Amino acid sequence: MDGRPVLVCTEYEDATADLVIAELNRRRVPVLRFDPGRDFPAPVVLAARVGAGGTSARPRGR
Repeated sequence: MDGRPVLVCTEYEDATADLVIAELNRRRVPVLRFDPGRDFPAPVVLAARVGAGGTSARPRGR
């Protein structure tokens, strides 16, 4: 992998997502877990860019 983080939108109590995240961690892939039902409506911004050079995204709280 190229070190870019993976955003996983799921509930915190999701056993299937836990397995996926564990595998990503094993592969040393940075992971951001986001639960829209729990983390939202807290202010959060996800800046994303798609272009000829690829894609990038960066979450940040307000």
